Amino acid sequence: MAYQKARLNLKLEMKDIVLVKPSKSIPSCILSLSTLDNIYINNNLCHFVHVYRSSTIHDSDSGFHPSHVFKEALSKALDYYYPLAGRLVKHAGDGRLRVEFGLGGAEYGVPFLEAYANCTLSSLHYLDNTDTEIAKDLVLDIPSPKDKSYPLVLMVTKFLCGGFTIGMGLSHAICDGFGASQIFRAIVELGSGRTEPSVKPVWEREKQVRSIAIKPFPQCPMDRESVSLSPFVNQNNTTIIKQYCFKVEGEMITGLKLSLMNKNEKMRFTTFEVLAGYVWRSRARALKLNSNGETVLTIAARVLWKFYYRCKCCFKKTKNIAFTADYVTNSINSLELEASGAVTSLSELKHLGFQENLNFEGYELVNFLTAPCKMLGTLDTCIFSSPNKLDDHDLSMEGGVRIFTSLPVAAMPKFKDEIEALSFLHSKL
Repeated sequence: MAYQKARLNLKLEMKDIVLVKPSKSIPSCILSLSTLDNIYINNNLCHFVHVYRSSTIHDSDSGFHPSHVFKEALSKALDYYYPLAGRLVKHAGDGRLRVEFGLGGAEYGVPFLEAYANCTLSSLHYLDNTDTEIAKDLVLDIPSPKDKSYPLVLMVTKFLCGGFTIGMGLSHAICDGFGASQIFRAIVELGSGRTEPSVKPVWEREKQVRSIAIKPFPQCPMDRESVSLSPFVNQNNTTIIKQYCFKVEGEMITGLKLSLMNKNEKMRFTTFEVLAGYVWRSRARALKLNSNGETVLTIAARVLWKFYYRCKCCFKKTKNIAFTADYVTNSINSLELEASGAVTSLSELKHLGFQENLNFEGYELVNFLTAPCKMLGTLDTCIFSSPNKLDDHDLSMEGGVRIFTSLPVAAMPKFKDEIEALSFLHSKL
């Protein structure tokens, strides 16, 4: 039975959600998660949208059905990534998360939704907009069964032009950004005719279960009493939060670097460092945080390279100590503050492979964006991403960065002014 969803110029006709299972028989099992996986803030879905434009060899009447191809490819990928077809379950005894797969005849599989849009992707500018709210309609955001979370959900939407979007939601307790891009690439590879993914995953979470070290390490300075407050954020969680995308041109970043180096002659700065500091300050100004409170910048960092791993660490004055395992584990609790605007949680997706060599059967990947749902729609979120394919014709975006940030609607105009001020900084140099 089909049902519909509508937003402004977008109207979707959706089919029933189906559960996609591995194409081969997989034995039932229970898999442990690491200590960092069990931090409660990680038990949430992160949603992403890939936008594919139809090439000249396709048209709107093409018999190509991306949902059928990706459903089959997903089933093959689950032969290798079968934990994603299980369920995240909190153990009654120790309260830790585990992945249960195929136990006791329980229903398993990845929720998959096929949808059809009433418009072309070009009419939506291929989702290359400042306001990213429309991405919410192109991902599957459904409640999980009681006490059992879905590790992965997928939605494929075909448009009248023949192009399509793929909305993927992945639990941050299962994988980080690098793992998410690896999983997506495996599905595309198998859907393109490969017999196996170029990278095969491993599961070694049981080796990452340990107690917190007793040795004291520097801690993030904030607590609930010292946190800086914003007049735009109320305490009853009714503040309207929206995610916007801002493009920062390469010359703007160069101007910011030169400005800082003129003031600090012996120091050199990376793009990430100058933008992280500028965005952190800009968010504080936009939120009008009280000057006698404290704020903190947290940065998501990939410490382990194998499939599924991630961690968060708090950067203060140095990077070296922040990348030790003990520091990460001891610092993580400092990040568990209710959204107040005082925390800026920064992630960088530029080098994780979300847009590299992922064209599919003559369809060109032209855009990739985060969807402001669940974990990526919170007030603290800020994400750096590479320019998309649509920016190729804009030479000013060479070396540039797209910034996805979530703020109260009332604070966004000031943040926009702060970003636009970078162009004036460059013109003065």
